[in-house]
Amino acid sequence: MLAITTHVAFTFSPKGVPMAVAVATANASEILSVRELNEFAKMAGPDNVRAVLAGHATLTVERLLVEKGFVDAKAVKSFLPADRLKACNIGFTGSNFDRVFLKKNQPAAPACRMTRYHLAKDLLDDPIRKALGEGHEGSLGYLFDQIELQSQGQEGDLLTSGYANVLYVFDDEGKPWAVGAGWVSVSRFWRVEASPAGIPYGWGKGDRFFSCNSKP
Repeated sequence: MLAITTHVAFTFSPKGVPMAVAVATANASEILSVRELNEFAKMAGPDNVRAVLAGHATLTVERLLVEKGFVDAKAVKSFLPADRLKACNIGFTGSNFDRVFLKKNQPAAPACRMTRYHLAKDLLDDPIRKALGEGHEGSLGYLFDQIELQSQGQEGDLLTSGYANVLYVFDDEGKPWAVGAGWVSVSRFWRVEASPAGIPYGWGKGDRFFSCNSKP
């Protein structure tokens, strides 16, 4: 039996309905989205695709990200992060964030539909970014707007249960950073930190990631 593993993320239609195709295998039926099926076909080649469809091979699907809906982020004006700490109730910022973002003007950005994902397993930045797809990076303003909407730890698109909320953001030199926000329930404020994308720093199962490459 041929065992094939593909690392994928869910793809949904604009109306939020899964576009799924049932693929019969020798041992089970896997429900694959169109994106997953296309990714498998590209990776496996036509002979292996035919083997799976005919039930002569077993297809194993390992999902790294689980889609949890969309966030319609508004356009953001140019801003200085340090000027928004009070309104956002950000009580702690990490040293990397202070050095790279805090007192550096962030450019304006157009409105964006962000997709929310949960990590299905512990992962490093590189496989997460690959699964999110090209163009997933976004404006720091999108994240700050969401924090301000939940400044007191209210329910919303950001998790307030101790898990991280992460958006990949480019700095002023074009380098990607993982900017994470977390609600500190004991102190009743948000903490925001940043780490260079690609360092051997792991994120945990259940952490929330945002991608800005969705179409409204």
